[in-house]
Order: sequence, then structure tokens, then C-alpha cells
Amino acid sequence: MQLILIIVTGLVGIYLGAQPSRQVPATSAVMGTATTGAATPPQTRPRPRVASSPQGNRTCDATRQPGADIGAKVNACDRTLGPGPGEIALSGGGTIATQILLSPGHTLRLIGKGVYPSRVEGPVVILDNNTALVCESWDAILEEGTAPEASPGVGYGRTGQSVFTIVQSRSGITSHAAKNERLRVEGCHFRGARKDFNSAVQTVSLGNCENCVARNNWFESVRTIALQAGGTAEKRNAARNILFENNLFTGSASQNLALTNVVGAIVRKNRFIAPGISGGPGTAVIDVEPNTNDVVDNVLIEGNLIDATEAPGGPNGAQTICGIVVNALNPTTGFRNVRVVGNTIIGSTPTAPSGRISYAGILIRGAPGVLVERNFIQRVNRGVLMDYGASATVVRGNTLLSCGSGGTGAIEISDSSNNVVIDNVMDNAPGETVYSAVTSKGIAQSGSSRNNRIENNGPRNRK
Repeated sequence: MQLILIIVTGLVGIYLGAQPSRQVPATSAVMGTATTGAATPPQTRPRPRVASSPQGNRTCDATRQPGADIGAKVNACDRTLGPGPGEIALSGGGTIATQILLSPGHTLRLIGKGVYPSRVEGPVVILDNNTALVCESWDAILEEGTAPEASPGVGYGRTGQSVFTIVQSRSGITSHAAKNERLRVEGCHFRGARKDFNSAVQTVSLGNCENCVARNNWFESVRTIALQAGGTAEKRNAARNILFENNLFTGSASQNLALTNVVGAIVRKNRFIAPGISGGPGTAVIDVEPNTNDVVDNVLIEGNLIDATEAPGGPNGAQTICGIVVNALNPTTGFRNVRVVGNTIIGSTPTAPSGRISYAGILIRGAPGVLVERNFIQRVNRGVLMDYGASATVVRGNTLLSCGSGGTGAIEISDSSNNVVIDNVMDNAPGETVYSAVTSKGIAQSGSSRNNRIENNGPRNRK
């Protein structure tokens, strides 16, 4: 299902580009008077904690099973375990040419070091109800499939399934409108391996998943949308009770994390470092964007770090278009209670010649009743933008440093009414050499905007 983000008229995705970097950028960004390390190389950071197996002695070692390739061996274990809880242990790496299908109650656990390239003509691992993919460390690496596509830029192989996707819910294979329950993807390292791009499919695609978790994973240089929840609403299903937590994203080509048709989601404490890949389609890092007839209700985006100081550029400018997007332009069956709280978005350092987020730090597009509170935004042309009829949005208690430019405001309201902008700190970052102090304090209204309450914003809260 394609996510459509209309930011700049004429933005064209480029589907051929250089091989992605395999290095985690070590960056730091000045935030007021504090310095925050943006990414610690994974070989020096603590390994993600993974819950111990609940399966007792019902464990099958895939390396001891018959099969022509790794995938066939895993499936042999899955059959051996039969119905009920069980765990499949996999180690040592190796090519996966047979699609892995996990039966309800089974966990696939990757142990130790190993690279797992894929030649599957579709997603590598399919998760049925109550299944899990768990990795004990990021030394076990699952790569994008390199099987050929049916046609360039489409993203689907001979089977009609995405060759960019590594993990998919079973409902995503049978029907994007169906649902799955209790899926877990934890502690794994997903890495790009293709030279082309696709901005419609996902590396980890959970669809209409209920009570599902993706945490402590690393998405490295993947060539499509990295992590997504929400399928189509044709059967009145939606993703429900979703937790995306403590994941690391480095160089994801398209949206890093996307929510479409979702009721109840928490996106917290994730790190997004150097978003985008040179030559790629461009990225809105966190994207809440339902399609027609979808629902969005009770979404919390909290405590995430988006650091674009090392994000790549391209022929049309920076590859990172927006930091966080809440877009309700498509007609939905319900859109309510979206909160963007306590996130950090850094466009570049104060001494850089230009910012690496080209459009907006936080974009509220046509959405009603969004809360934007206590976020830190630095060096973005538009720190917060409300446009295309955004209404009843509250922008409160945020800190914006060196945002806005000669032609834009640090906070902008365009064709949007009945919003509240209060108690925001707006000033220059220490050491700023390009952005002026005047524009960094600017709030601009344009078009048909009216009845917006704007109070007590500036260098410091003035009460």
C-alpha cells in the first residue's frame, strides 16, 4: 500500500542510486547548551535485551534439519514442532532461498553472528498469529532480497510479493485487509542489499496487526519504507495496540516509520540517524498518513530523536523532507487524538551552510486536534507547519532554535484556523552563523488562516 506524501509540487522519486553505506554515522548535535551523541556505533553500544524463550524444551535446531537452503531447514523445524508453542534456533548465517513460514505459537530465534542474504521472490519471513522473530544481537543480519523484480520500480517479483520486504504478517500475503494478532519483531538487524529503490512497500510490514511489537531493531540503509503498521480498511480491520520502541534507523531511503490505518499506537524512544539515501525517493522520517476510509485514533509519538546533521543531499536538495508528519488530507472514517510530545529534531549544526531537513520539522497537514508539545527543533526552515486546513492543533511549550529563514517562519500557519500556539521558546542556537535571530522568532500566518490564538512565544516564556 503506497503512502502518498505531497510536500513540494513536482517532487520526483529517483529509483536508481549508489549502493548504501554500511557504516553507522557517529554524529553529535548541539542542542542549546547540551551536546547529544546521535549514534553510538553498534559494536560499542550495549546489546539489546531480548526476553528469554517461553517455550521450555520445545526447541528445534534448524542447522540440523534437512533442506536445500536455510529457509527450507527452518520450515522443516516448524513442521517438526507441530501445533502449539515452540522455538526454532538458527545460527551461522547463509542464503535464504525458500520463504520462511512460521506457524502460530512459534518463535524464530537468531543466535550469534551470521549474515542471511535472501533470494526469495517475496518477503523472507512470514509471521502468522502469535509468532515472533527474535535476534540475540545485531551481529545476525537479515538482508533485503536480491531476486529480480517483475519490472523496475514496482517492487514485486514473479510471485506478486515484495522483494524489498524482509518480514511480513501473514495477512499481508493473503489480503491486506485481513488481520493478524500478537506478532513480535525484536533485537534484529535489517540491512539493505538492493541498488534500486521503492517507496511503497516496507522492510518490516505488520499490516492490520493487533497487539504487536517491534523494538530494539536496527534498520540499516534499507531501500524502501523501513517499519510500518496498518493495512487497508476494506474489512473494517485496523492495526491496534502497536508498540514501536527503541529501534535504530540509519539511512532508510523512504519513510523510516509509517502508520496508516491504526487505533492505539505508541512510537517512542526510537533513533533516526542520517535519514535518506543519496539518489533515493526522499523521506518523511515518521509519517502518520492514513489512506481513504482508514482510521487514525490514539497515536502517541514521544521521546524520539531525529538527527539529520549527516543526512545526504541530492540533485533536488536534502533527502530528508520532513521530520514528523501528521497528514489527514485523505478522507478517513475517523481521525483523532494524535500527540507529538517530547521529540528532538535536528536539521543541522549551527555552523553548517544549510539545514538537512528541506521542508518542515513537524508538519500538521489537514489534521484536526493534534497536540504538539515539549519538542526540541533545531535548524529547520519551518520548525512547525500547519497547513491545508489543520484545525484545533495545540502547539505548546516547544523549543525552536535557529528555525525559519528569510522566506519562512519558525512556526507557520497556512490556510488553517482555530489553532493555538502558546508558550514556545523561539531563538537562535548558540554559535549560529547563518540563520538570523529575527527570523528565528517569527510566526507567520497566510492564506485563509483565522481565529488562531498566538501568545507568549519568543526568546523565553513570558508570563
